Amino acid sequence: MIYFPADPLTPGALLPTPAVLRSLPSPAYMISEAALDYDMSLLREVADRAACKMLLAQKAFTMPRAADLVRKYLDGTTASGIFEAKAGHAIGGETHVYSPAYGEEELRELLSFAHTILFNSWREWEHWQPLIRTELAGRPQSERPRFGLRVNPGYSEVETLIYNPCTPLSRLGMTPEAFNLGLSRWDSSIRRGPEPSQCSEQPYIDGLHFHALCQQNADVLERVLERFLNHYGAFLERVNWLNLGGGHHITRPDYDIDLLIRLIERLHKLCPHLEIYLEPGEACALNAGLLLATVLDVDPVSRNVILDTSAACHMPDVLEMPYQPRVWLLDNPAAEATVPGSTLRLSVSVTDRDDLETTYPGCLRAAVDGAERYVLGGPTCLAGDIIGLYEFNRPLVRGDILLFGDMAIYSFVKNNTFNGIPLPALLWLNSDTTVDTIKNFGYRDFIERLG
Repeated sequence: MIYFPADPLTPGALLPTPAVLRSLPSPAYMISEAALDYDMSLLREVADRAACKMLLAQKAFTMPRAADLVRKYLDGTTASGIFEAKAGHAIGGETHVYSPAYGEEELRELLSFAHTILFNSWREWEHWQPLIRTELAGRPQSERPRFGLRVNPGYSEVETLIYNPCTPLSRLGMTPEAFNLGLSRWDSSIRRGPEPSQCSEQPYIDGLHFHALCQQNADVLERVLERFLNHYGAFLERVNWLNLGGGHHITRPDYDIDLLIRLIERLHKLCPHLEIYLEPGEACALNAGLLLATVLDVDPVSRNVILDTSAACHMPDVLEMPYQPRVWLLDNPAAEATVPGSTLRLSVSVTDRDDLETTYPGCLRAAVDGAERYVLGGPTCLAGDIIGLYEFNRPLVRGDILLFGDMAIYSFVKNNTFNGIPLPALLWLNSDTTVDTIKNFGYRDFIERLG
């Protein structure tokens, strides 16, 4: 079921007044402190109930301004690269790192501060043994990183192939066959290890990690776990921890939290000593941000609307997934005076009209009545820089302000300056609805990247 939020932000998170919204820079990502607090506090509640640890997957969302919230509610961060790892280390808590392969200087630096380092294969583990031994020589166990292996459960229900880590030719994690083949040489490396106060000069693997979900509910995790246990369950007695990866949409209203907790409780019952981790990304900042954009031009013939924001530059997942984000139209002052309470109007994304009608019966009929249909696109030269086909309750005009929903995640962590399009400003929406400007990006940010 596709999740369609009825409001721009999570429950209880308020927007600024229309006058403030009109005064903000455009385009701009606006991240809500109250919405982040809602998401992360719910994750903390789930972690406490399930007796597991919860990490922020920074690939989806990371922002120094949000560090206090991460420290308050979560147990640490996960990273997919050296810069993410350093950012996570600065936040505090546990710093977990995974990469399909490491460079020498990258791994050397990670060994100096990371809490947990995951390897993608026995081959990688073997290759880096000399460096690991040299860098860790003489360090007490309490000051050493832990090491784990990423395994592939061989099963995933992710439909979009570029996001499916378990396809037959996936490079992410070892298949059961590859894992078992390496055991003939490295079986002794898997062990729960000495006490933290002791020192083992021989590095060892004491945890396993898998990742097979994307924006999915707990019932999918249940099916993935069944396959994982069939292939790797025998090794859980020999390790200290298990990371269930990300893709858990825990903060979505229809997520089955009780089932998730039961699944983790089953793992605890199977292996009472096992420390369980979850590393959600989207769930940490779901519906916690908006992308403000302005209408630059409206073609009355083709119905093309050019915005000052770009799918290709500012919301790349719109093209990669692909999907169409929710969008709200800020009414003009005249409309607000004549129709009280109508400041924000949710548009209808024409391509998922059937899903919207199923989710909110009657909404489609109301929106279609007298609706205006437009293709929203960006200002780049890319012909496919199209956000989507939408219907609005009135004609769009130059200067109209649109708010795209759920833009805290996989947005400014992935954006780019193709065509020299400026990056959107970063704004922080305080809980009291005042807005702080974190950063305005300019020409220097563009040209310095080009050398």
